[in-house]
Amino acid sequence: MSIANFEVNELSRSYLIDRKSKVIFINSETSKQEPFLYEFVERNVYSSAEEIDGQIQNLSEEQITIINDLLPGVLKMCKDEWKGDETPVKVILEEEDRVNCSLCNAKNRDVFFILNKLNGTKLNVGSTCIQEFSTISLQEGKSRKALLKEAMKVALLKQLTLKFPGIKKELEDWNEKLEQYEILIPRNLEERYLALGLKFLQLFNEYLNGNESSFEKFDEIYKEKASILHLINGFVQENKNEKWIATKAIVDWLRINKKLHVIELLKETGYVTSETAGEIEEKSFLECIRLEFNKHLGTIGFEITEIEATNNNEFIIYSKQNHIMLECRTNKFIGYFGSVIFNDADQRLFKPINVLKVSSLHKETDIKKVLDQVNSVLISAKSNYEIYDELPGYDYFEKNELDIFDTRTKKITVIELKMFVNYVKHLLFDLKLHERLIKDINELMGTYTQKRKYTVQELKEIRSTY
Repeated sequence: MSIANFEVNELSRSYLIDRKSKVIFINSETSKQEPFLYEFVERNVYSSAEEIDGQIQNLSEEQITIINDLLPGVLKMCKDEWKGDETPVKVILEEEDRVNCSLCNAKNRDVFFILNKLNGTKLNVGSTCIQEFSTISLQEGKSRKALLKEAMKVALLKQLTLKFPGIKKELEDWNEKLEQYEILIPRNLEERYLALGLKFLQLFNEYLNGNESSFEKFDEIYKEKASILHLINGFVQENKNEKWIATKAIVDWLRINKKLHVIELLKETGYVTSETAGEIEEKSFLECIRLEFNKHLGTIGFEITEIEATNNNEFIIYSKQNHIMLECRTNKFIGYFGSVIFNDADQRLFKPINVLKVSSLHKETDIKKVLDQVNSVLISAKSNYEIYDELPGYDYFEKNELDIFDTRTKKITVIELKMFVNYVKHLLFDLKLHERLIKDINELMGTYTQKRKYTVQELKEIRSTY
């Protein structure tokens, strides 16, 4: 096939007539270092075997030598210049959208994109032609099969999205949908909705993994979803304005405070009950509770005037009869009286003595008022005991001490202030209990018979050294 019977060998000739090899050759950088080879191949990219054989006949011996000795090696180096592009594989399901392979010109469903590392040229090749690049790395750590599988998922997802816009986002946000309602969705509806979400996810994955027969089942999922959401929306519209419905604000507060077990209890009906109310300290809920309690407390001369938010939320309770302020942990108060407002329990549970039992005096001024009123009862009844507070400058509150004066022996017993107040405060608010108040104080002081007694002078001298 040349002058002087000098022929192009079989391997080199196969490269010269092979379109794939020629496209790789002219789009690579190494080939440009051999001007004759590059020009000859470029001129004959689309030439037939007969046309190329005709041109070879006119080549010089030197030119044929260059083809035989250099073409195979240069072509191999050219192939080594290529790597996988940033998006190395694409699957095109729609036949009318398929593109021609840059090497063989065939239309391909599975398209591999390759990039020349030296000159930046990009080519698209089919799943057969990609085999020309035996050493190519399409994407580090992934085989061609794995990349093709990923590309197929992308193509199937596109097809699915065209039929059901936003389907992937809808699936990702499926569970969060229930958290967008203004009230808590009860368990019976939640479980139906979440179960459908799992069915949806399974169907979605099956389809992306190649089970295209599952495509039609998505319509059924969407119909069932619409049916369940209709029930959920109906529940929300019917119950959102009810007094003790579990609101989103309550649920958010419980989540922040890691009380997930309470949320699960609330899901039974969607409503707060006496069993769960004490666990909730969300601001708007406590305000609602305060107003409801005041309907009952007002009948016995008390009122919750505010909710004091410290480390522990406290109800601040005002006694209209004695003009003193009390405090009680909100959960403790709700635990004791909650059954009245949640379960219609006997309203007689609201008694002054019960309010005093669960509460503490709010400030030192309130303690002072109680001590003054107790002392007034003791003096009026000519009791054996009185409260002695005539040592000026002594801080009884800081020392947590109270001086009880025995009118018979004229001596003082020092006892714990807070203990005494909590012991007697609930008996002070009912005139009928004043006799019991005197009796209980007598019994309390009987427990101090072994405790040292002081004269007023002795106590003054002892405390003057503090």
